[in-house]
Amino acid sequence: MKVLRILERLVFETRPWLFTAILIGVILLKTGVWWIPNLSLSIMAAQNPFADPNFADPNADYLFWNWLAMFLAWALGATSFAPYFLLHLGFAVAFEIVMFALLLRRLPRDLGRSAAVIFATLPVSGTAYFWVGMDGLTLLLTALVLVAASHQWAVLTLGVLLGMQHFEQGVVAAGALLVSLLMARWVGKQVQFPLSSAFALLIGLLLGKGALIAIFSAHDIEVESRTFWLRTNVVMVIDQFAFHWQWVLFATLGLGWLVILRSFDLGRDAFPLLSGLAVALALLPIVGDQTRVVASTSLLVLGVFVLLDEQLLRSYQRIEVAALLAVWLLVPYVWVWGGVPRWSVLPHDLAYLLHRVGPWFDRVVPADPALWPFGF
Repeated sequence: MKVLRILERLVFETRPWLFTAILIGVILLKTGVWWIPNLSLSIMAAQNPFADPNFADPNADYLFWNWLAMFLAWALGATSFAPYFLLHLGFAVAFEIVMFALLLRRLPRDLGRSAAVIFATLPVSGTAYFWVGMDGLTLLLTALVLVAASHQWAVLTLGVLLGMQHFEQGVVAAGALLVSLLMARWVGKQVQFPLSSAFALLIGLLLGKGALIAIFSAHDIEVESRTFWLRTNVVMVIDQFAFHWQWVLFATLGLGWLVILRSFDLGRDAFPLLSGLAVALALLPIVGDQTRVVASTSLLVLGVFVLLDEQLLRSYQRIEVAALLAVWLLVPYVWVWGGVPRWSVLPHDLAYLLHRVGPWFDRVVPADPALWPFGF
């Protein structure tokens, strides 16, 4: 098939920088770029990260626990919409570049290209663009953990930062990785992430959360935790999963499910990946924005046991990678929030930009467009 041969040459014979630029460009075309609907609350809190945010709704208090990004925005003076948005978009781009650089430099040439294509097909590759906000820094720190895997002190430091940015997602991601690594030891599978580094990451996360609690205590900041939000909304999110579980499950990994099915060919060596992934997927019935949460919490497991697993990557022939790329190019980006599948925000990007520069789309663009692309 000529199209597959063309795509095969694109993947394996293009210069690395051009190959990476093409993948990132396609990701952006498939997802578009928008901001997380509650970004205005984070901006308000970032104007003074050492004071109680006094959100009108205590259900929004959990946002303040994503403190590190707000602190960095405050330190850089990026506390109005445009600078704050661009800072977090920068985190998202940095995450993408770190991941592609890691895969293309650490792995043998063809395996690195295959891993890059697989990464691009995963929803995590675009989620920080689809909702520009807290996830950009969370994913960047997680990617750096993969880069620094063999350096326990670096992993510990990154764990502290991650604990101050998104402790809950970090703990689930680290816990899932630890389960996978213990299973790998049990089946005798060799991996590139030392068990000691997983423990260092967990310790760092706890230290980071402890530091955050100390900062809040020193400045008399009282905010509700994410468990408060869960207690308030648990029935709603369980219903979302119960009535939309097919969409929810598909959108957590997208075409990555094909890679998971391929892992079964490894026999017992697939157990580490499957066990760690099960830990991350266990969150689905109790979260409201299902794709973005599992995208973040599964990245470490997928990074170690898919994207950097030479045994799995060697099972792919070049033409199969080209076929995966072809399917990804054809399948629309699907992202689930509230149990409901969403789609590319690119048309809304174009309409919003035209609305801002001229008398176009005035009829359809609302005064507050934060929720506009999502049907609200």
